[in-house]
Amino acid sequence: VAGIDEAGRGPVLGPMVYAVAWCPRTFEKELKREGFTDSKQLTPEKREALFAFMKRERKQTPDGEVEGEAEGRKAGIGFAYESLSAREIGGKMLDAKKCSLNEMAFESTCNIIRAMLKCVPEERMETVFVDTLGDPARHRDKLKGAFPGLQFVVESKADLNYPVVSAASIVAKCTRDASVEAFACRELDLLEEKNGSSGDNGADGARMPFGSGYPSDPATKDWLAAHLDPVFGFPSLVRFSWSTVKRLLEESGAVEVTWECDEEDEDEGKPWRQKDNRFKQQTLGFASAAANKRTKGAMESSGMGRHSFFRSRKLQKVAIV
Repeated sequence: VAGIDEAGRGPVLGPMVYAVAWCPRTFEKELKREGFTDSKQLTPEKREALFAFMKRERKQTPDGEVEGEAEGRKAGIGFAYESLSAREIGGKMLDAKKCSLNEMAFESTCNIIRAMLKCVPEERMETVFVDTLGDPARHRDKLKGAFPGLQFVVESKADLNYPVVSAASIVAKCTRDASVEAFACRELDLLEEKNGSSGDNGADGARMPFGSGYPSDPATKDWLAAHLDPVFGFPSLVRFSWSTVKRLLEESGAVEVTWECDEEDEDEGKPWRQKDNRFKQQTLGFASAAANKRTKGAMESSGMGRHSFFRSRKLQKVAIV
């Protein structure tokens, strides 16, 4: 049997993670004994303990590698996941060919099922249980159309009713939490270099809490307001396609950017060198204007004086585009 669940569909912060877990039907009793249930009802410590149990009992990865203490045994559990970053979600939702969150979710679901089928032949899979937020019948029909050889049971709150779905829920939640924590250790350190310790730290020296990540959470709102740059917007943890983010940008008086390629090109068809100057690339400098010629080269080489947006992405200046 297999179970599918997600974590991070609604928050404005962090990735959306879809996960699948699979095991022999007899192994579900072991999952119940260990206390597998909806990950949202478990403490972070309990979730991590159950995830560690899954890693110990893991039989095989989609890459074919055997892991954990389950090697050589018929029992055990397998899992796979796909993580969509906040930047990827925003990019797809605002792309010229827009992709809805539901479409991304279905694509991720199909991808992790394909990963599972690399480990378990389709004919050996009895049932795939799926937790859903939308219309269960419609979702089941779409999955059945994509995988006609599999039997799907799609239910709301499946993570409470089926231990194997609970296992998938824990994989998704722990993976998402680890990603958010990794961001806190990586990109926020760069922001602190720019803003000083008071830019992100509380009075006790601890990082400003994200909150739950949901737009309605006051702590999340405060974090967003504190990390809004008037030129570059928000850090990469933020889903810039969310209406909450758009509204904050508008209300904050952030710099509005007009892209020349979106305007009507009156010089269409002319060679680049003959086009009007307004279509030529403009160079913006973010280094301190007080930097003298002697230190300018060293600063550009090391990244000193450049905005954290450039340094965190390791972007370099180029002479010709």
